[in-house]
Amino acid sequence: MRRATILIIILLSVLPKVLSQENLNIAPFFSSEFFEKNGVSTLTVTGDNLKNTGIATYRSLTVTGNDEGSDQLSQAVKHDGAKAQTREVSYRDGKLYFGFYVLKPRAALNRYLLYLDRNESGERKTTLIYLEGKGDTNKIKKFLNKKDL
Repeated sequence: MRRATILIIILLSVLPKVLSQENLNIAPFFSSEFFEKNGVSTLTVTGDNLKNTGIATYRSLTVTGNDEGSDQLSQAVKHDGAKAQTREVSYRDGKLYFGFYVLKPRAALNRYLLYLDRNESGERKTTLIYLEGKGDTNKIKKFLNKKDL
């Protein structure tokens, strides 16, 4: 009985994180299979580190010097962005350069995507940030503007 209780507690703590990106094309990019590719780094922040930000989950993914991975990520973001409630996008040379998307809320949490594709020191660097929480768009934008992306 004790094992079952522990298993249920673990599942309940992990399940919201898994479901938060369910049905999004970006979900596979936050899997360990993609993490292991060359030039990919990730960061997940939850809990007290986000206190007073209006954010419950912060997940970022950066792809550096891996054009194939960056192109795949761009396509997934475009597909998810097409279903967004609101979007702000910018293109350079016909490619998505910047995107800020407000996705449909899930489980009473607002969801946001921030995408940036740039060149630094001659190397392509693509960043995707997935946020969810109670914060409204203005609060989220203020938070993102304080961060060095």
